[in-house]
Parts: sequence; structure tokens; C-alpha cells
Amino acid sequence: MIINDLDNPGNNEPGKLLMSAGYTVERLRAFREHFLKSNIPSVDAFIQEWHEEWEREGKATIAAILLYTEAQSRNRLFSDPDWYQSLMLAIKDHPTLCNDSLAIITFNYDRSLEYYLCGSLPMAKKIERALLEERIQALEILHFYGSLGCIWKERLEGIEYG
Repeated sequence: MIINDLDNPGNNEPGKLLMSAGYTVERLRAFREHFLKSNIPSVDAFIQEWHEEWEREGKATIAAILLYTEAQSRNRLFSDPDWYQSLMLAIKDHPTLCNDSLAIITFNYDRSLEYYLCGSLPMAKKIERALLEERIQALEILHFYGSLGCIWKERLEGIEYG
């Protein structure tokens, strides 16, 4: 998506978001060109290990694309369940699972797991929403490379999912 979206950043939502944040078309295209020709398959490796001068553009591009894909995936998360569903069922039926029994390490920046649990649990179990959210918050989810932000905070402090 980085290669495709930054080829013509004015014609797609992530590119428009980056430009509204002050990035120029020229700088975004230059970042794209360097990343493309580096043949390094991971943007994380490209910016962290080889080209720190592109760190700002790299992180902003990752965030813009993830924010866009979050918005596109809101309903698909619930209609196309995977291991998220198995975890939700375990949390629903075993309330102590979240308390020091389980930690999840993810190498993804996205917050889809947290969003999925907040959306599914209140519908799957007749229990007070605040108690379910407390249970989910007790679940330790470590985003190894970083995150777009905590979805538990008020909108003014963080970025709302989607």
C-alpha cells in the first residue's frame, strides 16, 4: 500500500491525510522511491535499520494507511471471524482469564483486536458493558513495534478506532 498510495498521494485517502498533516507530494514520492528501490521488504526495517532520515515519513505513512484500513475493516471484523472469535469466547466464559493469566504480543500496530473484543463481548454475554470493558482492559496486549494509540482513552487524548 505504501508503494501504491504514495505514487500519487493526492488520489487516495491515506495520501490526502498525509498531505493535510503537512507532508508534500514531493517528499512523499521521494520516500516511496527510496523505499521501493531499497528492496527491503519491511518498512520498519527500512526506516529503523537503514534510513533514519525517512523515519518521520515512514511512521506517518504507516499510521495513515492503518487508520484508513481500520475504517474499512470495522464491519468485516465481525463477519469474518478468526482466532479473535475463539479468544472472545474464552474471555466471555472464563472471567479470570484476563487477570494475569493471558498476555498477547502482536507485531502489528493496529487495534483491531481491542475493537473486536469491545464490540463482540457486550453482544455475546448479558453483562454490564463497563464490566466487560474492564475485563478487556485487564488483558495485556503488547504492540511490539508500537500502536496507533489506546482506544480506551477519551477521543481528545487518542485516536478513535476507524
